[in-house]
Amino acid sequence: MNQLNVQFDFDEAADVLHITLGTGEPSYCEEVDDIILVERGMFSHQITGFQIMDITLHGIKKVEVIAHIQKAAKKVKQQMRQRLEFSDRLPALIDRELKWRQYAPGEKAAH
Repeated sequence: MNQLNVQFDFDEAADVLHITLGTGEPSYCEEVDDIILVERGMFSHQITGFQIMDITLHGIKKVEVIAHIQKAAKKVKQQMRQRLEFSDRLPALIDRELKWRQYAPGEKAAH
């Protein structure tokens, strides 16, 4: 499975910590609360990163940030694993569906 490429970028002027999980997918933001924005992939809707607003103002501790990142990374890894498992099964599912359609009741078999 692909490793996540977690990147941190602190914008000191805006007092925002950007955390990107390195998926490369274009993302949009959802506001969780006044402090945290979750970035989600435009296509997959999976978590692709976070923005933590006013990080020094709120005195958010490094441990709290790491806990949030670990939780999100675990969820993303699980979703990636599920997609890989599905993509491994997809050819057999398509083949089975095509065979079923080919010999469906009331239809003639293709020659």
